[in-house]
Amino acid sequence: MDRPVVLVVDDDALVLRALLACLKSDEYELYSATSGPEALLLADQLGARLKLLVTDFLMPRMSGTELIRLARAKNPGIRVLLLSGLSPIPGFEHETMEKPYDLVAIRARIAEELSLKPP
Repeated sequence: MDRPVVLVVDDDALVLRALLACLKSDEYELYSATSGPEALLLADQLGARLKLLVTDFLMPRMSGTELIRLARAKNPGIRVLLLSGLSPIPGFEHETMEKPYDLVAIRARIAEELSLKPP
């Protein structure tokens, strides 16, 4: 059986490495990107296999909300988890996880999101 695919996006390399180390699991495949444009290219390659997009909100060149909007235009069933130091984010209808990150809570949210039906 194919494992669900999770794409993690953060422009801060240290944060991204910490997230990837924490999220490593046999239950899903992890991919990463350091920018919105890079994440969109990867999302296109992954296609419908991509089940969850975990992204930082504030990034140069493309915000996390813009990345989510563009990714969902091509893959409407993708679930999202937005990570931010700002909460709530005006105009964003989904919950966010606030910085500083609670890595155990992020793992739990990913497990929860992957167990839910697509939006």
